Amino acid sequence: MKEVPQKWWHRLLLVALTLIVASVALTSLTLAINASFVWRTHFSWEKDYVHSPKERRCEVIVFQHMGETSLTCGFLTNPSDVLELLSKAGAAPPIYKYVENEYGAGVQLKSILDRERYVAYSERPFSWEEFAPGFGKAVLATGFTAFLAWALYVLVLYVVYGARVKIVRPNFK
Repeated sequence: MKEVPQKWWHRLLLVALTLIVASVALTSLTLAINASFVWRTHFSWEKDYVHSPKERRCEVIVFQHMGETSLTCGFLTNPSDVLELLSKAGAAPPIYKYVENEYGAGVQLKSILDRERYVAYSERPFSWEEFAPGFGKAVLATGFTAFLAWALYVLVLYVVYGARVKIVRPNFK
């Protein structure tokens, strides 16, 4: 095995590859943490509903001249989704199945919301169940990137010096 003294570009290549691996690790971990915060909307018609200062009233605005509706109820914007949730909870009759379009669903939901005051709020708590797979993917991505960085370093040394080379640090005394 041929011994070659370490040069400045060996160290520069190692620093560059280390920075690449570190940035992949940091990015992967950041994405895993961000994916661990899951939006959850709580509705007042649910049995285990707890009141919150963040709650807002569910409202439907009907634009008759355009044949459109606008819904605000947590993060839900589709009136038929809210009607389905209300009927599953027993808070609304299952008439919504006979509504032909979203405008009809919005009009029906408005009549329900005019009679009853339903509120909703959304939160984004941390979920360990969502974090675990993301963290595993981050570890795999970092390991794979580290392997590729090592392979690139060995390939550069092979191209420059040929086979079976050992880089030795100079001895400063």
